[in-house]
Amino acid sequence: MNKQLNTALRLSALSLALLAAGCGGGSSSTNSGAELRSISSTAAKGIVKGGLVQLYTLNALGQKSATPAATSTTASNGSFTVSLPKNLLLFIIEVGAAPGAVIADEATGRDIPMPTDLVLRNVVTLAEGAESYSGSVTPLTELAVRTAEKASGGLNASNIALAKEGVRKLFGFDPETITPVNANSPDAANASDMQKIQALILAAISQMSRDGVLGCVAADIKCVVDKVANAGSLSGNGIVLGTDLIAVLRTAIQQVVADPAINRTGRTNVDLPLTSSQTPSAAESGAASAKKLFASLRNSFNVVSGGSTALEGRTALVITDFKNMTSPLDKDLKNWITVPSFAIDYLARYKAGQSIPATVQLDGDGQCLVVSDDGFENAATNASNAKNIFCSVNKTVSITSTQAGTTRKVVSQVMGISPGSTGDAYTYTSHTRLDTFVNNSRTSREVIGNYGNTANRATGTITYTVGSSRANFAIKGDLPARTDSNGVKLSDFEVWDLKATVVEANAVSTYDLAATMTSILNGAEAGTIIVNPGSRLIVKAVPGVFKPSLVQSLNLFITGKSGGSAITGALGLTNWKGDKTSVQHAPAIISFSGSLTEGGLPLFSGELTYANAGFEQFDSVLPLSDTNFLTQTVRLSGELAVPQRPALAVFLSATTGKADGGDLVAQYGDGISVINFVGKRASGVLDAAAVSSSSGVTLSFTATDVAAKRTVDVRKDSAVVATLNLGTSVINYADGSFESLR
Repeated sequence: MNKQLNTALRLSALSLALLAAGCGGGSSSTNSGAELRSISSTAAKGIVKGGLVQLYTLNALGQKSATPAATSTTASNGSFTVSLPKNLLLFIIEVGAAPGAVIADEATGRDIPMPTDLVLRNVVTLAEGAESYSGSVTPLTELAVRTAEKASGGLNASNIALAKEGVRKLFGFDPETITPVNANSPDAANASDMQKIQALILAAISQMSRDGVLGCVAADIKCVVDKVANAGSLSGNGIVLGTDLIAVLRTAIQQVVADPAINRTGRTNVDLPLTSSQTPSAAESGAASAKKLFASLRNSFNVVSGGSTALEGRTALVITDFKNMTSPLDKDLKNWITVPSFAIDYLARYKAGQSIPATVQLDGDGQCLVVSDDGFENAATNASNAKNIFCSVNKTVSITSTQAGTTRKVVSQVMGISPGSTGDAYTYTSHTRLDTFVNNSRTSREVIGNYGNTANRATGTITYTVGSSRANFAIKGDLPARTDSNGVKLSDFEVWDLKATVVEANAVSTYDLAATMTSILNGAEAGTIIVNPGSRLIVKAVPGVFKPSLVQSLNLFITGKSGGSAITGALGLTNWKGDKTSVQHAPAIISFSGSLTEGGLPLFSGELTYANAGFEQFDSVLPLSDTNFLTQTVRLSGELAVPQRPALAVFLSATTGKADGGDLVAQYGDGISVINFVGKRASGVLDAAAVSSSSGVTLSFTATDVAAKRTVDVRKDSAVVATLNLGTSVINYADGSFESLR
């Protein structure tokens, strides 16, 4: 999880996307002899074919002209082109039904008649220097129009600017500037990242129509578009969306992303900020808006601390601290609650003479052996000589292949459990070990950790009291060292004091937990985590069977510290699954909600989520490859403290998958500017990226542009307001000034 998030955050520092423009069908335009400007756009819910296009001028009060300044009809790809006098800088585009007009319905894969009362609009504001205009007309631009229209003053310049800025914040890109494509069309795979995101949002609206949500009857696309467009209201910071729409839209987006008949974009995840925070931008020139964007980027990314930028360094610190403090809380915690209680129950059954073998497998995670001696070496042969039980739990397995052969490393924790002086008391001895196998022959066994005693073992006590449907479990003492996947120790040992009450009902065991866990490394405390009351582990209960895959959820309320860092919040580990070979069992979803501090000062507060898909087909023993990979998604949302800067409101959603490729949507607000990123990575490197500000400044480039050190345009309201040289990082503004991004 942490590696993927680190990669995503590094990518966010560069992120940008490719813009596209359409061409259109026949048109009629106003032409009074004035110099003309080409106006091109594409209309879509899905793509609108044969729709009636009318362009009306708007006055300063937002009132539209009585007759259209130009008309047209959308082509088969939804595009149209008209010409308007260059002195017309404010107008509204309306696309409605005409005889035979149809719209693509991505959810069904068919074209459907365009409802006669469905009208999609976009208010266009142009800079005087704009040579041409290329945009879109969709339900997302209609959302901006209706939100401004409903506010006091209607479609005046202030409301339009605030509504458009709000839409850019909500979706993380500017829908007006993105040429629509249908998510289920062949063109979708080759579209830019922002086109793909927009396509899946528009497809989600079709899915919402198909499902009949938001009080609409099924297949009423007009009703759903109206619900979406009417859901916004202007606030001091932009647009506020209704919470009911946000929930339904997120669900519909995930539905279409997961449906290969609808989603031909290649994207495996779409996540959106859907919040409109931060103070809106002031009315200003395009060059001034561009300067604010680059000043924000420079200040947020170029404040260097310890060899990395401030934003990179702080986000990396969040992840490192989160990893250090929560690492004992997934598999280790689950194992040390469930395995000893299972082993004690199994030993009791064997000693009672039940017809069960001395050895029992832990469903791919290891095995337990009933033994007849205190050295935990000799298997018991019958109930009369059964004395103790010894369990080995696999933590990680890794394989490397060379010409010399195949090397397999197995990191495991072993524990020997012995009955104590009373019926509910037990003692244990334990350690972590690393076994190395070459061509299936074990060549070495190494004890990991430094346990501070002659035997070099962790020791402690277990209390386990069983009732008819209720049990009390406690473990107190030292626990084995933690390691990474290669057997490198992360701690010498752990000191735990854990108590659990176990209730069995309806074939489910519920463990109510409380614990204190401290990591010791090189003789010093490396970190402490406290699991507070109210924490709970839920496992399906199958008598006499131990299956890690039966874990349903682990939800913890935690506080902790590591070095100068501290953590407080709720941690959830859910949807546990086994990999292809059942060697590893892990949660498919890890979520955290809370706060981290560093040196007593705020570092991060918000939510952090990791999810993976395809774990059942993934072989955790083998290296990552084009045929052995996980689709992994990291989502971060909250407030991040950065040295020498105001706290940043941060949203990030990053996905990685096959061939180390991935997608990123990110946004941050520094109190002055809101900056959006959309990026794509291929083979581990940036392939295409786009950055924009909520004030309407846009910039895009590709890996080819960077390699060639090209100069790219920076635009606002269709005018070039600056250029950026990707080789020198020099920015030249339209007002004649220049500066360096470095």
